[in-house]
Amino acid sequence: MASKRTEELNKLYLEWVAALKANPEMPLDELRHMFEQWGRITGEPGGVDYIETDAGGVPAMWAVPKGCAQDRVLLCAHGGGYVAGSMYTHRKVYAHAAKAIGCRALIVDYRRAPENVHPGPLNDMARSYKWLLDQGIRPDHVALIGDSAGGGLAVTTILRAREQGLPLPAATMPLSPWLDMDATGETFETNAAKDLLVTRDIIRTMAGAFLGEAGNRQDPLANRCMLTSRGSRRSIFRPGLVKRCSTTAANWRILQASLAWM
Repeated sequence: MASKRTEELNKLYLEWVAALKANPEMPLDELRHMFEQWGRITGEPGGVDYIETDAGGVPAMWAVPKGCAQDRVLLCAHGGGYVAGSMYTHRKVYAHAAKAIGCRALIVDYRRAPENVHPGPLNDMARSYKWLLDQGIRPDHVALIGDSAGGGLAVTTILRAREQGLPLPAATMPLSPWLDMDATGETFETNAAKDLLVTRDIIRTMAGAFLGEAGNRQDPLANRCMLTSRGSRRSIFRPGLVKRCSTTAANWRILQASLAWM
């Protein structure tokens, strides 16, 4: 039986689908305002302080549970198809995770597409990670986490850090990550009756906004299914069970091999 929170989320998504159907040319600012409603259906974790900060030139928010370890950090990337969502929509989600773990969370408000196309969001995440290291946080005391588009960034931020010669974080935890810019997965059909929001057309539209006119859908820092087999760090994947853009089993195997423990 679906939980009360799941029922509330389903109701919200049905409202969004109806709004998009009624206004298929919805302006971007209106779409973003609609997506800001994510925050209202998430319960407050309680006992958490929120502090906005500048993470190396990138806006971010600390979520600090009472009595947590100050030297261990979850670096968080919000979802929203790279075009919507914010540190405000996802602050409670990642505060819950930080409270359960007993650490701080840094929720990054990376710049969004289409104003800031790839690799802009990725660079903002990598800049925030370097900022944590510059603050004296040990790399093995940092883990990345992200949902949907943020789940993709939870993978590629590590790859960017490796390119930049930075010491790598301890782990990454992508939650139902959006990984395939080509929207090739069969789950677009098999989960069509269950996923209330995501369609292949929506994914391809958001991919176009994220990549820009000159974007390369085969870039492994954008399309994680193009990753090589070089390892980075321990990974815990949480695929969505009903999300239409859940990747194929073959793609999961590629990703798991690419992010194997070094």
